Amino acid sequence: MRQLLAGPDGGGAVRHIQHVVIVIQENRAFDTIFYGFKGANYATQGLNSRGQEIALQPVSFAANYDLCHAYGDATADIDNGKMDGFDHCFPNLAYAYVQPSETALYFKMAKQYVLADDFFSSQLDGSYVGHQYLIAAQAGSAVDYPTTTPWGCDSPTGTTIQVGDPHGQTKAVFPCFRYTTLANELDAKKKTWKYYAPSTAQTGYIWSAFDPIKSIREGSDWSSNVISPQCQVLTDIAAGTLADVTWIAPDFPDSDHPDSLSTTGPQWVASIVNAIGKNKTLWDSTAIFVTWDDWGGYYDHVVPPSVDWDGLGIRVPLIVLSPYAKQGYITHAQYDFASILKSIEGWQGLPAMTARDKAASAVWSDMFDFTQSPRAFSAYKTGSYSCKAEDSIGAPDND
Repeated sequence: MRQLLAGPDGGGAVRHIQHVVIVIQENRAFDTIFYGFKGANYATQGLNSRGQEIALQPVSFAANYDLCHAYGDATADIDNGKMDGFDHCFPNLAYAYVQPSETALYFKMAKQYVLADDFFSSQLDGSYVGHQYLIAAQAGSAVDYPTTTPWGCDSPTGTTIQVGDPHGQTKAVFPCFRYTTLANELDAKKKTWKYYAPSTAQTGYIWSAFDPIKSIREGSDWSSNVISPQCQVLTDIAAGTLADVTWIAPDFPDSDHPDSLSTTGPQWVASIVNAIGKNKTLWDSTAIFVTWDDWGGYYDHVVPPSVDWDGLGIRVPLIVLSPYAKQGYITHAQYDFASILKSIEGWQGLPAMTARDKAASAVWSDMFDFTQSPRAFSAYKTGSYSCKAEDSIGAPDND
């Protein structure tokens, strides 16, 4: 396992960063997005369960299938470190990368700023658990998904989710939890935060991570700090409004999620970055983290470090954009979702919430250079894309 970096803010984040933005996309392993990225650790082929080498094949973001990617699927894919179980669900479909014409915007961002190629989802699980780790460095020991939608405190009576333990025992509970999130800590310190997510009428509402947090969902923060639809973030940024910490979840068509039948995820992400970049005051004081909530069942060749029964999970990409981010830098240091939270905690003087963020490494001293003058922003071309609050079209087959 690679040596973790120390976690100070490098002496600069407190002085130069006023806003952190976390953009969360869906269900893509590192090899699937950054296949062919010069200098990064990617594979061109992978092993299947028969020991055969399977060349990764190009696919579209709009491919009409969804791979298995729950807790048991992650353990099967990893197969005790052999990384040869990705065909346990569908033969060979997992051995794929998104065609370069569709990942060009992500490549351009990574080439101009920072790409982390040893960055892992914190959990051996899918979207429900992944989104929880991005706000709380835990998911209340939840496993897989709630039995019905929505996925939270407003779920229908009788809805359950399994919670597990290190011994493999589980029990069913209602998906409404009381653990502390980063938002709770920001509230206590009177810092501002916003969570932009699809509304209850949109498919992407299932990814609204504060829905299962009782103190938020049933408190005043739900109406003041959880903002729907997700497109409102572009309007707020254009008006010069950006909280200290902002999370942004996509709706289904813009999510990169397999079976979304859409290729607009990169344009959605670029539109957020453009909105911040066009406001020099905001751009000069902001750090943007772009990541994916889980691997989506797709092949990745790097063995995840094992830290406890729930993780780490399979590798996903992380792109970091900021006027202080190093230029064209690929970090090979080991990080995970908790590293983002650890970085925010150090920057804002907040305590760790769990053993995960306590042990994680912050990113400031590695990915940022606060001795440089803030770099000017150059906008990304998004064509005719515009954010739309789509009506619900049904939940993904395997979230």
